[in-house]
Order: sequence, then C-alpha cells, then structure tokens
Amino acid sequence: MLTPLDFDGHSLHNLIEEDGIGIASVWVANLPIETAAHASSAAWIFDTGEIWSWQHFQDGKTIRFFEKRMADHLEEYATVLATLGITRPYRWIAGISQVKGFQLEPVEIDGRPSRVGRPYECLSNLIELEGELKEGDKGHEALLPFFEEVYRRCSIDRRRYLGLPTED
Repeated sequence: MLTPLDFDGHSLHNLIEEDGIGIASVWVANLPIETAAHASSAAWIFDTGEIWSWQHFQDGKTIRFFEKRMADHLEEYATVLATLGITRPYRWIAGISQVKGFQLEPVEIDGRPSRVGRPYECLSNLIELEGELKEGDKGHEALLPFFEEVYRRCSIDRRRYLGLPTED
C-alpha cells in the first residue's frame, strides 16, 4: 500500500490527478478545516511508475530523524512497484532541504535518550543522496549511505552515536 512517511494521528486523503494518484496526510487537530492542501506528508505514484514521498518538518527547527520508517517505506514502495510489474533495481533519491541551523534529534537507542550534551546542528541547507534498491536489498542497507550523510552533515558520526565500530 502506498502511504505517506508520517501518518500517525493523521487523516488520510486520496489524491487523483491525470498523471497519477497519491495519499496526503493531514493532522487530525486541523479538523474540520483539514484538506489535502494542508498536508504534512504525502506519497504519490505517477503513471510512469515513479514514486515521490515527502514530509514537512512542522516545528521548524528540529529534525526528528526516523531511519526505520524511511527504510520501511522504501520497501513498501518497492512492493507497490513489483505489484505493478516494475522490476528492480529501483533508483532512489533521498534528501532533506532548508535545514541549515536545524537540530538533529536522532532516534532513541536501547533506552538511551536521543540527545546527550549539546544539540547536533545541521551545517548544510540541502542533504541529498541517491542510490539503487537492487534485487535482495533491504531498505535500510540501501539507504544507509544517506543516513550516514545526514548525521555527518549535522555534526555527528552516526556509527559512534550508535555505538558501532568506527572505520578509523
């Protein structure tokens, strides 16, 4: 199923246009004025087989980074494409924009608070990477270079933060 990156506690709206279909996620607190135009995230599949998915960082200064959700959605979108008869490899482009000065709030790991010490500040306005999801790949391993780049551009080493061996 094609779902937006963030739809917990949100109302979903179907979008239909001549070049494809999509789903928009609108925060339920906006009822009864909620419409797809007020979406905080959306997923869209074009008639070419291309899928776009985006999420707006609502609070304006914090990136609550969600690796698992992004990886799960990449696999979900791969299932949608396979169902349509489109075979791997799939090219992906992942990015976040307009984030210079934002604070990265990594996921909580093993009960550890997500932030220890000073906040991790993003130094770049645009963080973008592309790659392929090949046959047999899992979403997380395909997106791992992007995840590492986000941490790097936000002043922290991902492997060190997660307590993984570093490549010195």
